[in-house]
Amino acid sequence: MITENTIFRKFLIKILLTIEYSVEKEKSSSLDFSSFPKRLENWEYLQRVQPDNGLITMGIGIIRLLLGIPTASEPFEFIASRSQSRICRILLVATRLRFSHYTQAYEEFQSLLGTYTDLDLPAFQVLAQAMCFATNKAGWCTFSGSGKLHLTFRRPVDPQDISVAIDGVRYPASSFKILSNNKKISITLPSEWKTFKQVHVTIQHDALLGGLFEIPHFLKTEGFVSSGPDGLSGWARYPSNPEGAVKLVLKPHHHSQKPIHFFTDTIKFFAPENIAGDAIKNSFSIKKEKLASKGTVFSVCSEYGKPLYGSPLALDPFAESARQYAQEIARLFPAVPLKESDSPPALLSEKSSTTRKWPSVAIIIPVYNGFSATKNCITLCLKHKAPHARFIIVNDASPNSDILEYLSQIKNKPAVLILNNEENLGFPKSVNRGLRHRRPQEDVVLLNSDTLVCRNWLTQLQRAAYTEADIGTATPLSNNATIFSYPSTTGINPIPDARACQDISAVMGRVWQGETVDVPTAHGFCMYVKSACLEQTGLLREDIFAQGYGEENDFSRRASALGWRHVACLGTFVGHAESQSFSPVKSDLIARNLHVLNGLHPGYDQLVTRWQNRDPLAPYRKKLDLARLHQSRPFLKSVILIRHDREGGILRHVWHRASLYEQAGVFAFVMVPERHRSGRLVWRLTSLRDKDYPNLTIPRNAFSFRALYKELNCTKFEIHSYIGSTIEKIFSLSELGLPYDVYIHDYSWFCPRITLVADQNHYCGEPDLQTCLSCINTFGSRTDDPAPLQKLRQWSQRILDTAEHVICPSQDAANRVTRQFTTIQTDVTPWEHILNVDTLFFPPKAHHEKRIVGILGAISIEKGYDILINLANFIKTHHIPIHLVIIGYSCDDAPLLETGVVTMTGRYQEYEIQPLTEKYAIDWFFLPSLWPETWSYVLTHIWASNRATIVYDIGAPAERIKQAGGGLVIPLHTSLPSLIAILMAPYNYLGVFKTQGDALGDLLVRP
Repeated sequence: MITENTIFRKFLIKILLTIEYSVEKEKSSSLDFSSFPKRLENWEYLQRVQPDNGLITMGIGIIRLLLGIPTASEPFEFIASRSQSRICRILLVATRLRFSHYTQAYEEFQSLLGTYTDLDLPAFQVLAQAMCFATNKAGWCTFSGSGKLHLTFRRPVDPQDISVAIDGVRYPASSFKILSNNKKISITLPSEWKTFKQVHVTIQHDALLGGLFEIPHFLKTEGFVSSGPDGLSGWARYPSNPEGAVKLVLKPHHHSQKPIHFFTDTIKFFAPENIAGDAIKNSFSIKKEKLASKGTVFSVCSEYGKPLYGSPLALDPFAESARQYAQEIARLFPAVPLKESDSPPALLSEKSSTTRKWPSVAIIIPVYNGFSATKNCITLCLKHKAPHARFIIVNDASPNSDILEYLSQIKNKPAVLILNNEENLGFPKSVNRGLRHRRPQEDVVLLNSDTLVCRNWLTQLQRAAYTEADIGTATPLSNNATIFSYPSTTGINPIPDARACQDISAVMGRVWQGETVDVPTAHGFCMYVKSACLEQTGLLREDIFAQGYGEENDFSRRASALGWRHVACLGTFVGHAESQSFSPVKSDLIARNLHVLNGLHPGYDQLVTRWQNRDPLAPYRKKLDLARLHQSRPFLKSVILIRHDREGGILRHVWHRASLYEQAGVFAFVMVPERHRSGRLVWRLTSLRDKDYPNLTIPRNAFSFRALYKELNCTKFEIHSYIGSTIEKIFSLSELGLPYDVYIHDYSWFCPRITLVADQNHYCGEPDLQTCLSCINTFGSRTDDPAPLQKLRQWSQRILDTAEHVICPSQDAANRVTRQFTTIQTDVTPWEHILNVDTLFFPPKAHHEKRIVGILGAISIEKGYDILINLANFIKTHHIPIHLVIIGYSCDDAPLLETGVVTMTGRYQEYEIQPLTEKYAIDWFFLPSLWPETWSYVLTHIWASNRATIVYDIGAPAERIKQAGGGLVIPLHTSLPSLIAILMAPYNYLGVFKTQGDALGDLLVRP
């Protein structure tokens, strides 16, 4: 059998090892055959969880093939139906042979030989030998794709018997160049072979496998190319040799430029994507810089001259029209400086420590309203004025008498020029008026009158602007400047005062190494513009942007079309109050002008969105957060608390832990798994001071975690959940050798169902492994974690074993965990200490009086939804004087409400529980949860409302009531009539279950 051949078996095992590492991230050098049945069971489960994972599909097929299971062909047939995977076709032929389906094997092997180039793979040679034996063929023939035919024989063949038909004309093999070696013969076709349509190799008096080749198929190249801001990129492949590098030709449309020959990347034969049958796309990219001198329009073709899809294409399809638009606007609004004779005397240039002379700068500040902000702005500008700077203040017909008075006071100050508009012109026209008063070769800064500048702000902007010759503008970070905002780029940052701006700016000055980040547009709140850029681009468009918003974006895109770059200056911080002028109509004006902007620059919105999704400023914001944190906490000590990405009581406990650390002087970070807007999987650290340091995100890997752990001077970390991060990632953190504790909030460590609720929505009883596997296979996982059950428990065991402490909130939870992980020691520490609940009681009621029974929380299936619906229907049918009030909601509200005996409040805040309890005059509560909860904050909330509660005898709620009082514990699965009797008069049953024991319990659970 093919699977018993040593070479082919090694081939199968090599593929399996690659699949196992890709799926389970574990390397092993061999596979134990005895483990295959269990591995098959696990992978068949994983396939249900990840039905589109081709690696798992292939792995299932290989294991079935090795185990001799006839359905081995099904996975390979599925992969073959959706891809051209060569590995899959080899395995499918092998499976046909293994189970004696010779006709199918013959047809599929013939197709394999006629579709793909020859393959120098020992396992393929073994398969071909087996096929020749099964079909009694003399040998097989492959085509190299480079004009050579390769024949391999299993029995002697006279070369004189071999003939080659080219497009129907037959020639003896001796007509061509032949190389013979043992049982192998190579025939070299004529040099014009690429013009042939078909080649057919035959043997007189015998037969070959393969030998019929459609030459155009072997010359075919598939691919696609597109242009982007970084250059050209795309993919290509040879259908006959999908793993191989593809030779391509870049042809500039300018005839003076020579073509560029290049190759795509390659894909290894045993690469996961090749095994999985994914559509192989050998990628390529050509940087914009390499193409700059070659022109703007190109074609990317196969080596035989056929253009890829997407060709021809422009490096930037809108570049020419954008350039023409920019040049036209520059002519309409030329940035002509004052004549030398009209210019005031030149200012001194500031000298840095390297004796560099910075260009002189005109700082243009339009003013209109908002006296306090305007005065602060100009006062700080004058305070931090550089020797080579002057101010052009444009009074846009301000109606504010305080502003007019203030301007009259400063008009005679050195280096201050005040221009007064006779009527209100708006921001663009006012700025343009100021720009027309600049001197020759004088750079400018456009500065809003509601900004707060800091020491050395101007020279830092100049450092950024003059980093490279083609940089046209530089914009600083600010509290309120869209893509330049810091700390938060999405939320609203508080408006800082001058001291806060100076503090942030000082830290930025220390951490900045002169690097810049390219941005799609500058921001007009504080926008440094080089003189050369301004003169080439022209002024702001004052004809279509009215009072403002969008005019600096239009300027930026025009400058970009002319070859200028825009950068973020990372060396200073400029505060921005914003909205001092025309705020009532701001949103309407922004919407109108954005529409205009996108009309002038098609795709502007997408350009900015793509930049935001990449978020190239994120690493710097993170570095700045860390630097500011260390400045405010020079002796920083911290902890990291890892939680899941869901709701629930764990959030309350984690933030309670964080507050305890904070009270002890230790900075607490809560680490949450998230998906960045770029699609990257990250961990984000939040804290009680999250508004100050919102940028602490890291890739989800142990290396990044260790680096941040050291940077934050962490003393330990706490694991509260792996859900969202995956058990594999959390396991990798536990292997770093760093101290950590584990807090048990649920049973996801050994039960992917999380709550130990299985068939009929009842507590499962924690059965053996096989029953658990069957449960997961039937009902599915609730953790969304890909790890199979055995791997989950294996990793959990290691995590818990190496933890310094495993903390459980109740003895019940500790007992369940240690039953599964017998080698670990647990500490039982209640999440809260509630005092004097033993004084809570069930107030006696007359038999005819209505009982108002409360149910608190989000009632899911495991929290007793089925019990409540049955209870409500029973109350309605038998006219029982009980009314149920659910403070919260359920997984299906309508059926409960339709009974007429249920009132539901909907979602609530914690502070509302007590008022709602009083509003509805709730007598006592019933907690119908069926799963062994580890703690239950719901019980705590009920007690805080001064009510006793009834709970089932399972989990922490029962344990807590038995220890502290405050309620009644009844047998799990108490029958419905008995439950009604208890809800009617719980005071009659206090002490009964303890004194009469199991006998009464058995009575109550009977139907």
